[in-house]
Amino acid sequence: MPKRKISPKELKRPDQFVDFWSRASAALSNYTSSHMRALVVSMTALATVVAGSIALSQLSERRSIKAAEALDRVQRMANAELATPGATPPADDGIPHLGTEKEQLEAALRS
Repeated sequence: MPKRKISPKELKRPDQFVDFWSRASAALSNYTSSHMRALVVSMTALATVVAGSIALSQLSERRSIKAAEALDRVQRMANAELATPGATPPADDGIPHLGTEKEQLEAALRS
């Protein structure tokens, strides 16, 4: 198969890949310069939404942890050993040990 001869005129012309990307970058540059204000407002709004959603998710997680800890305390309070007169008191775990089961359940409900 004979080799095709490339003329000097064809060699001076940029290839299609380079031409496509140079046209695309020029078009993008024109678009950004003509719509700069809208782009800045959009990016600011997007950043605000992302930061707000991160803050709200962390706040929700903290509230969830607090609620779980409170529920655990109430359950431990309801299931604590009853205090018996004359016996050694149970270890101090921050949970009141009352004399009757009814008193313990009422204390747990008040918490």
